[in-house]
Amino acid sequence: MNNDFLTLEECEVNPPVWSDEKREAEGSVALAKQSKKIKTTITDMDIQTTSILAVEINKLRFEIDERFPWITIYEWNEANLTRIDEIDEDFTIEIQTLEQLKVAALNWYFDNVEVVGNL
Repeated sequence: MNNDFLTLEECEVNPPVWSDEKREAEGSVALAKQSKKIKTTITDMDIQTTSILAVEINKLRFEIDERFPWITIYEWNEANLTRIDEIDEDFTIEIQTLEQLKVAALNWYFDNVEVVGNL
C-alpha cells in the first residue's frame, strides 16, 4: 500500500508531515518560497469540477470542456500554453467522445496548418 496518499478523514485527524527532502524532491519548497498568496474577500468556497477532452497534434493542443460548446486550441512549447484559436461552430456541441474531438482537430489542422521547409 502506498503511504503517500491519505483519505480526507485521515488528513483532518492527523495531517501528513512531509520531510524537507520529500518537499524538495516534489519541488514544493522552491514554489512556496517564490509564491505570494492570492488575497480575497470571499469567505465561502464554491468548488466545481469538469471533464476536459484533449487531443494533441505536434505542438497544438485541442481541448473541449464539457461545460462549454467550443474547442480551444493552444500552441505549447516547453512549459507554456498559448491560446491561438477557438472553434465555436455548431458541430462542437455534438462532440462527446475523444474520437469525435480527434476528427474535429484533424479537420482544423489540415485546413489551417501549412507544412513548410524552414521558417
